[in-house]
Amino acid sequence: MNIVAQGERLQVPVAATIGMFDGVHVGHRSVLAFLRSEAGRRGLSSAAITFRRHPQAVLHPDVDFPVLMTPEAKLEALAETGIDYAIVLDFDKQLSELSAREFIRLIRDTYGVRLLLVGYDHRFGHNRSDTFADYVGYGGGDADSGVRHAVGACQFVGNPSAGGCRRCGVGRADAFPSLSSGRHRRGRI
Repeated sequence: MNIVAQGERLQVPVAATIGMFDGVHVGHRSVLAFLRSEAGRRGLSSAAITFRRHPQAVLHPDVDFPVLMTPEAKLEALAETGIDYAIVLDFDKQLSELSAREFIRLIRDTYGVRLLLVGYDHRFGHNRSDTFADYVGYGGGDADSGVRHAVGACQFVGNPSAGGCRRCGVGRADAFPSLSSGRHRRGRI
């Protein structure tokens, strides 16, 4: 897996998904496997767009926001999934103020994203006010490019932080294979 730092240009077209991927649990692995399949079907490389620091830690600096993995361990676990690229962004105030349209333009023009797979309830952009339908419109919406829904997105039962994902089993001890390997350290951002 190649690591692309913020601001570096990616010269190949990619299908991407976006998230923190903290723990790289079976739900993440399922989405990344689907991403790889869709990328291959379209002749694209695959990429996970992730963040060095959790966006919530930037937006709410007064809250101690624990993470399951260090950034290095997360990248190792992402590499194990077989994706081609990890695009690592530094979430900061400037990035947080981009609208969804501006963010989609950024990842399209800088990182070659031609297909973005997100869950039905995924929100990004300043104040997370745009909807999935808006993202599709911003992305062009044709059959082989644009923003698409990631089939099988996790649906949490009750409080997501307490675990209990219906589909991927988050909350079970075996849901986090990357953590059971002993390579992780509990990290703070």
